[in-house]
Amino acid sequence: MKIMNPPKVFISYSWEPVDNKVKTIALAERLVTNGVDVVIDVWDLKEGQDKYKFMEKMVNSPEISRVLIICNKVYKDKADLRKGGVGSESMVISDKIYSNAEQTKFLPIIFEKNQDNKPYLPTYVSSLIYIDLSDEEYFENEYEKLLRNLFEKPIYEKPKLGSPPVFLISDEKPTKNLAKISTIKNSLINEKKYTEELILDYFNTVIEDLKLNVIDLNHLTDEIDEVVLTKISELRSTKDEFLELVKIVSRYSKDKLPLFHKFFEKGLEFLISQETFRYPSGTLGAFKNDHYYFIFYELFLSTSCLLFEKDFFVELAYLIHTPFVVFSESKKDYLNLKFVNLSSGAQSLNHYRIQRLKSNSINGTSQLILERSKGVFKNEYSIQIADKLLYYVSCINAEFNQSRIWFPFTCTFSSSEFIVFKKLKSTIHFNLFKRVLNVESKEELITKLKNAIQNRIDEKIDRYNYQFEYLEHLIDIDKICINP
Repeated sequence: MKIMNPPKVFISYSWEPVDNKVKTIALAERLVTNGVDVVIDVWDLKEGQDKYKFMEKMVNSPEISRVLIICNKVYKDKADLRKGGVGSESMVISDKIYSNAEQTKFLPIIFEKNQDNKPYLPTYVSSLIYIDLSDEEYFENEYEKLLRNLFEKPIYEKPKLGSPPVFLISDEKPTKNLAKISTIKNSLINEKKYTEELILDYFNTVIEDLKLNVIDLNHLTDEIDEVVLTKISELRSTKDEFLELVKIVSRYSKDKLPLFHKFFEKGLEFLISQETFRYPSGTLGAFKNDHYYFIFYELFLSTSCLLFEKDFFVELAYLIHTPFVVFSESKKDYLNLKFVNLSSGAQSLNHYRIQRLKSNSINGTSQLILERSKGVFKNEYSIQIADKLLYYVSCINAEFNQSRIWFPFTCTFSSSEFIVFKKLKSTIHFNLFKRVLNVESKEELITKLKNAIQNRIDEKIDRYNYQFEYLEHLIDIDKICINP
């Protein structure tokens, strides 16, 4: 527990009527028990001392962080007429207030109100925000506000200044959907009932916009991989704005995050509709949808990464384990697809371009994803960790040897350490994380791990140019949940 330095305060008040003095001393005593160093005349002013110099010293002392002005009718009257000790204190305080723009040192505390329920505030503090301790019903709430003020621990604190959204600093022009995102944000903040409809409408608009970005094979003016890169670049703003929406929903209403599953469901249905006619492997036609494969892979991976960074494990589990029910026009039927179907990458960048340019790159998808991820996540390795997570989760949940698994394109020569599974030694972490792994118990996870290891599920992809641990090396099965 962090030790807090006690604030030191001086209390200015009227001895009249007697109950006001009693209540003031009671307040001072309670503040002391709550860690506030209180200076008040009945404790600190001794016989033989000059009470005016004492009061002036307290008001001007840099050691005094707050001067609490206990306001009742008598105090207001004496302060305004400059009568007695209260009047003398008021002259010093008012002069200090009027000559200093920083007025937070002086805090009115309301003890009494008039018949119109208006507080008795001396004229010189009438514009200052006060603490109202005059009503027993709200006393405790106001007292908490007082303590928070003294210790400078407000309920609402301004967050640290972050970076501008990527779509604002990007060289790419924002899309017309940016206004829709602003509308959604305002709707979330104001808790409007139609927010869900706004989000779904935005998803529909994004899909419709994507349909306008087809590659016309009959009018190619450049190499296909260059055309794919150009299309991906043109979709940069769409990606940045989409991820900004993920962040906005995560901040203001994470219960609406499952809606993003509907977007990827629509995305898979769109991808299937583009594959109605399949071109032979190795021909240019086989690459005509690469920009679509890339953008949906990037969006799903990036969304998963944002949820993982925030420890939104329930929402992440829903996104990756809830089947995507999509309609196939060619089969005239609905298909149940999994998140691994979004892991296609852009083959024109992974193979065709590398061969054409005789490049030493492992795959173009990795390089492009990592470049476009800069400034979006907590650090440069976040996207690779999320990619590995999706890969390992797909391995653990593969139903048979032929099951498709997630391909972690970004993990070419990855130097990021994957400690997620190592944390499963903790029972607390396991219980928080088990839904992401798609298990209900330690025993179920052990069974799935043994099956995946025995069938070498994690060796189904070419690992030569990729650096990440084998599944069996991630954690000792016998050490799962050995700690609290």
